[in-house]
Order: sequence, then structure tokens, then C-alpha cells
Amino acid sequence: KLTVSDEKGAVRKVVIEPAPTPSGDWYSPDRGFVFAPQSELLKAKSLGEAVTLGMTHTTNSVTDIYLTLRNLLTGDVSPFELNGPVNIAKFAYRYAQKGFADLSLFLGLLSVNLAVINFLPIPVLDGGHMVFLLWEAVTRKRTSERVLIASQYVGIAFVLSLMVFGLYLDIFGHAVKN
Repeated sequence: KLTVSDEKGAVRKVVIEPAPTPSGDWYSPDRGFVFAPQSELLKAKSLGEAVTLGMTHTTNSVTDIYLTLRNLLTGDVSPFELNGPVNIAKFAYRYAQKGFADLSLFLGLLSVNLAVINFLPIPVLDGGHMVFLLWEAVTRKRTSERVLIASQYVGIAFVLSLMVFGLYLDIFGHAVKN
């Protein structure tokens, strides 16, 4: 329900009902309205407070990344929402235009994201190496050379497939939605 007035000052009430799209697959009660994202500027008063704010932001970012990965695995988030290097560069350019502080925040988030991905138990990454080291610690013997080599090939194939998928989504503009 909206209260609107015209140029002459006449006030009237208008009721807007959400309607399905022509294909009938979804509706949105706020379709047509552009809402600015909510943001809050935090400024530290001391070095200690800046470190605390940075640690809090990093912790929240790591949590968000793990939740996103979990939601990708459970199907709550579509893999078609991912971005590859082309879109990452576009985002970096946008943040660079906003200023050094925004660019630094984006680059920090990107670094945290890469660190989290690096520690996943994928054989070719550090997390995969940790799995094999833990296996050696538990069993007290080295993993078979054939198993190590095979797992490295699987890990490389997975990482390269993920990179190709990200590039595919970047090139075709996320047009292939499920």
C-alpha cells in the first residue's frame, strides 16, 4: 500500500499487488523497486580497534565462505552463481574505482577465499597434503606412491575443471541458469 501525491498535491492511496512473470515461474513483491544496499562505515579510533575490526571481518568472511561451500554441496546455492577470473577482475576494477580502502577490503576477501579453498581436502592443494600427513601419522606408514600419484591427478583434474567451469560462466554471462 502506497500513499502518493501528484503535482497539484492531491493525495491518494494505491495498492500494488505482486503479479507472476509471464512464464509464471516466480514473483517478487519488490519487483520494480530499486533499494540501495544497506552499508555501514566502520572507522577504528586506534590501532588495536583496527586489528579487532580486521579480525572480526576476516572471521565473518571465513564463516561466509564455508557456509557458501556447504550450501553448494547441499544444493541450496546453485553452482551457476559462481564467478571465474574474468568476473573477479571486473569486481576488482569496480572496487578500485571506489577507492583504495574498498579495493583493499576486496583483495583481503579474495585472499581469505583462496586460503579457505587451499585448505580443502583436495589432493593437489595443501588440505590434501594434510590429509595424507594425518593418514601417515595414524597408520605409521607412508601412503602408496601409486595412490599419491592417482590422487594428485584427480585433484588436478578437479581444480582445472573448476577453473574451466568458472571461465565458461564468465564468458557466457551466467546465461545458463538451472
